[in-house]
Amino acid sequence: MSKSSTKTSKSFTLTENSTGNSFELPVLEGSVGPRVIDVRNLYAETGCFTYDPGYTSTGSCESTITYIDGEDGVLLYRGYPIQDLAEKCDYPEICYLLLYGELPTELQKSKFDRLIFLRHGISLCGVVFDTLLADYLRDSNEKHGLDFISEREFGFKPK
Repeated sequence: MSKSSTKTSKSFTLTENSTGNSFELPVLEGSVGPRVIDVRNLYAETGCFTYDPGYTSTGSCESTITYIDGEDGVLLYRGYPIQDLAEKCDYPEICYLLLYGELPTELQKSKFDRLIFLRHGISLCGVVFDTLLADYLRDSNEKHGLDFISEREFGFKPK
């Protein structure tokens, strides 16, 4: 029994008609989606495998961070729909999510952006953190009038 699934007192009973032998199969409750019949010990107890050629009724793994329901088109990462993450989040927000398990608040995002700048040698000392300027520094391949500001204020010369 996995630690992340909730053990219930619910179970299914499988009966082999030719012998009358019965086998109790525990039911696991996931955080999202349908209940699951746990057949991990089925072969050891019965000498038989399950057969699901379309792989339509089989969970292949247990995950505490992702949920996939192909039939309904649901793909979640830590409870967030993947489509929303792709459309509404920028790269540093996704990095924060991967590192800390949740999307950052505005304050957390500002601190995280500043940390990224510092790790890349871009000092913002004595300057109020300006997200417009931060976006420019992050996308410095775009040439525009802020070149001289980044070089003068931060010692950073875009390539």
